[in-house]
Amino acid sequence: DEAKVGVAAQPRSAWCKAHTLARICEHYPNVLKRVRALLLRDCPYAFGDFAGSEAGRATFAPGQQTKEPFTGFADRMGACLRLWVALLVVQGDLGLVWSWVAKVLNSSQATPVMAPLLQVVLETSGRDMQARYKHQFIKLATIAEAHFLPSLHSLEARCRGEEVEQLKASSAKLQLWLKILRSNGQPPLCEGRFIEADQEAALNPDI
Repeated sequence: DEAKVGVAAQPRSAWCKAHTLARICEHYPNVLKRVRALLLRDCPYAFGDFAGSEAGRATFAPGQQTKEPFTGFADRMGACLRLWVALLVVQGDLGLVWSWVAKVLNSSQATPVMAPLLQVVLETSGRDMQARYKHQFIKLATIAEAHFLPSLHSLEARCRGEEVEQLKASSAKLQLWLKILRSNGQPPLCEGRFIEADQEAALNPDI
């Protein structure tokens, strides 16, 4: 819980925590299973299942605490997902990240929480995903810009209260990220992605 709070307050801290977790998992493989279990408990969207989070629902979305504002809920889910994706990137397990993004973009119906979470995942993994998947990644981004963004704009009419403001803000961030990718030929580098040498030494006592 402290790790999630830290990542929510300072997103770049996800990388140091991910490097630490990766080193622990190298020596204790069962820790990764525990991390996955805790993640799924705290963030039911971590593996691309958005059932129950549709706009216009009569109750709280899966993972949303009673009386928790939607913005706080979206930020908390984003922090969980950012830490998980950073860990996958550090471990080189980009297949799971690719599958998550593809599943979201192929969804028959966008939901309010999809926008902030997709933005977090692309921001965290984009540079590494492009290096791995090259033209396929560009195709994925093109789909996001041409089809997913318009679906978010039409979704606004079915949202209410804080969902609308959160959706607008997340859509704007996602649109800017995709525009930079299209203009520069590569996505922005996620802040904190490459830790400094002294930080690396601190994480690895054998150095």
